[in-house]
Amino acid sequence: DDDVGLSGAEFELKNTDNTLIATGKSGDGGAIEWKPATVNGNTVNLYALNGEFKIYETKAPDGYMKNDSGWTVT
Repeated sequence: DDDVGLSGAEFELKNTDNTLIATGKSGDGGAIEWKPATVNGNTVNLYALNGEFKIYETKAPDGYMKNDSGWTVT
């Protein structure tokens, strides 16, 4: 079934300077729950992000291969 997301994948969200913005893990249904990183002593406000970012998969679910190229998001 193509409509079933995978749980257990882990991700990093980075900006164009390769600074870690957030980490995430996919849950039931494949939705990613993001946890903001701390940058320069401040917790990143994920709702205020603007610009281009890249999502990197850091761990694939059991039985799956990790995507090493990442995804660009704006």
